Amino acid sequence: PHLSGHPVALADERGLRVFEVTSEAARRGVRPGMPLREAISLCPSLAVLEQRPARVTRAAEQLVDSVAAVSPLVEPVEAGLVLANLIGLDGLYPDPSDLERALLNAAPPALGARLGIAHQRFTAIVAAHAALPLDVVRVAPDDSAAFLADRPAALLPLPAAALWQLRLFGIDTIGQYAELPRHAAAAQFGAPGDLAWLAARALDPTPVRPRPFEGERVIERSRSEPPLVSRETMALHARQLLQRALRHPRASRRFARQLRLRAVTEDDRLWERTQTLREPTGDRD
Repeated sequence: PHLSGHPVALADERGLRVFEVTSEAARRGVRPGMPLREAISLCPSLAVLEQRPARVTRAAEQLVDSVAAVSPLVEPVEAGLVLANLIGLDGLYPDPSDLERALLNAAPPALGARLGIAHQRFTAIVAAHAALPLDVVRVAPDDSAAFLADRPAALLPLPAAALWQLRLFGIDTIGQYAELPRHAAAAQFGAPGDLAWLAARALDPTPVRPRPFEGERVIERSRSEPPLVSRETMALHARQLLQRALRHPRASRRFARQLRLRAVTEDDRLWERTQTLREPTGDRD
C-alpha cells in the first residue's frame, strides 16, 4: 500500500526484465519487456518488486470468485483479468449502475479493481485498463471504434514479439493498427494479427468462454511454523490433510474426481499439482 501512486515495476521470474508496470511507471516510459537497467535509467525513482507467485494466485482467485458471485458465466483470462457475460442480469439489476456497483463492491478492496463494460471482449478489456481504480468505463457499441483509436497498441491481443515489432514500425495506437490493410496485418502476424485487426475495429468475434461449473469442493489448509524442510515431513503433512478432507461431511459417500495439492514456500513461491482421478470401477475402488 505504501507504493500506491508511485512508479512501480514487477520484475520477471529471472529478475532481468520488466514484467508489469503501474500507470505511473508507464507515464515515465517504462514498459513490460524492457530490461530492468533501461527501466531504471528512464525512471530512477522506480520501485522494482520481485514476483510472489503464491500471493498473485491468491489475489487472482479472490477476484474470480468475487465476479462469479455476480455472474455465473466467468472466464479467468490471466491473473488479475477476469471476463464475465452480463447478458440476462438486468432482471436482478434493472439499473446498470446497480450492476456496476455490485461488481466493484464484490472485488477485494485492496486490489483496486477497475471495471470495463462493452459489447465486445477486447473493447471491454481496454475499457477496464482505461478506468480508474474502483471505477467503471462503459463503452456504447456505436462509440467503440472511436474509443479504441487512441489507446496504446500494447493492449492488442498479440504476442510480445509482435507488439515489439509494432513499436519498431512506429505503430503506437490501436487506431493506427486498425488503419492497416487487413491482409497486411494477417501476412505479418498470421491468424493472431487478423484477430487483432478485427478487435482494433471493435469487431472482436471472440466470445466469453465461461469456466466449467465446479462441483462441490472440500478444502483443507494448514500452516507449519517453522516451515517444513524435508520430503518426509511434507509427505506426512499432505497425508494428514488428505485424511481430514476425506472425513469431511461433504466427502461422505462420494467419489473424488480431482485432487489438488498446493504448497507455498516461506518467500511466497508456489508449488502446485493437480491429479484427475479415474472413474471408480467397483464398490470400494
